[in-house]
Amino acid sequence: RKSLSLNTNDFCLLTVGRLSIQKSHETLLNAIALIKDKIKELRVLIVGEGDQEQYLKELAEKLNITTVIEFRGGTQTPEKYYSATDVFILPSVFEGLPTVVLEAFRSSLPVIASNIDGTNELIEDKKNGLLFESTNYHELAEQILKLYESAELRKQLGDNGYKSYKNKYDIKNYAKQIETLYLE
Repeated sequence: RKSLSLNTNDFCLLTVGRLSIQKSHETLLNAIALIKDKIKELRVLIVGEGDQEQYLKELAEKLNITTVIEFRGGTQTPEKYYSATDVFILPSVFEGLPTVVLEAFRSSLPVIASNIDGTNELIEDKKNGLLFESTNYHELAEQILKLYESAELRKQLGDNGYKSYKNKYDIKNYAKQIETLYLE
């Protein structure tokens, strides 16, 4: 956390991805506006670049949340963010296979994501992550509060996400599954 200028007591939310309409960062910003006064020492890190950056910065000002939102730009080392934050959020309106969810799983970081194709193939709601209806920022805000209020739930979802990653997506286990498939 220190290397990212984060305090020990901060409750840090993270999203990583292009700043584009597809990623629906607007949904996240609107959710934060609903809960910013309910979470002590809230920090929201938005890692990425894109054509929506200026619009999102203006929206953050309009929503009066600039004190908790940080646009961190792009990075070649997203893993340092995964290991330093409390919750990963993917508010996309469409995805293929969202590798950012797998990266969060690999770091035992609890995930909240929109319930869309691709994402809902990785996340089993309330088992290894939490899902919300796409663009429903009220529901996203509720899910964030749920994880803020329960360190136990954060740990459980993070642990289960890591197990999902190891069992299904770790290259060694994946290679064994492929080998078994072709040798039978």
